[in-house]
Amino acid sequence: MEENNRDFVNWPRTMNGDPVFINSQDARSYANLIINNHDECFRILRLRAETLFEYKALSFNYDPERPVMRCLASKNEFYKECLDEIGRICVRNKAM
Repeated sequence: MEENNRDFVNWPRTMNGDPVFINSQDARSYANLIINNHDECFRILRLRAETLFEYKALSFNYDPERPVMRCLASKNEFYKECLDEIGRICVRNKAM
């Protein structure tokens, strides 16, 4: 994604309003934008929990190589990257 003067309000989103990440760098960039917005941080936390729950629920019936499973796995990984970056920023700011 281009990072030219983007804020989290203008970030590309799905029809449900979930942020779209193309790669891990997007997830980390988004984390830097939302670090002071607690509602959005909790939203990412909720999205990761929902995605992980859905993945585990579907994994009993579907092959992990199916496109729906790969999509859920990648979304889960991007949400995790975003939350990890938020954690790193918080630790770094606390250390200062």
